[in-house]
Amino acid sequence: MGLYITALVTHITCACVWIGGNVFFISLIRLLSHKEEFRALRGKIIFAYVMAYRSATYILFTLILLSGLLLIYLHGWLNAQLWTNPVAQMALFKLGLFVFLMAVQSFHDFVIGPKSFKSTQEGVEMQETSRRANRIIGQFVFMLSFVMLIAGVFLSRGVSFF
Repeated sequence: MGLYITALVTHITCACVWIGGNVFFISLIRLLSHKEEFRALRGKIIFAYVMAYRSATYILFTLILLSGLLLIYLHGWLNAQLWTNPVAQMALFKLGLFVFLMAVQSFHDFVIGPKSFKSTQEGVEMQETSRRANRIIGQFVFMLSFVMLIAGVFLSRGVSFF
């Protein structure tokens, strides 16, 4: 039981930290976008946050994935039940969403995201041309994380969509 509680607390805490970091980032973007006095610093602040949070994202993703797999194992679903038990299928659905989320986040971080910044002699500047694509992908990832959160709540209560 102790291992289960540890895995569950780790899983929930990491998910909360990741979602909370995204909420903070959205708040930071809104603040920097609407205040003229921050315009000159906007690119530097966002770049610094993105680079620091990117490492944290993949540490959190690793912990979420490992603790989630451990929870599936501790429920006894790493067998044929994963495909036949409706609640286990819910866990499999959530795992599939998470793998998809990681792929989209990686595409955002390593393909689209770097196009948002340009290095100059004064430092880092925002490239407005990639802003819309980043916003769309960021919003999609954020909404997907909430779908996963809802699926996790249902899963913890033994309820399945299937």
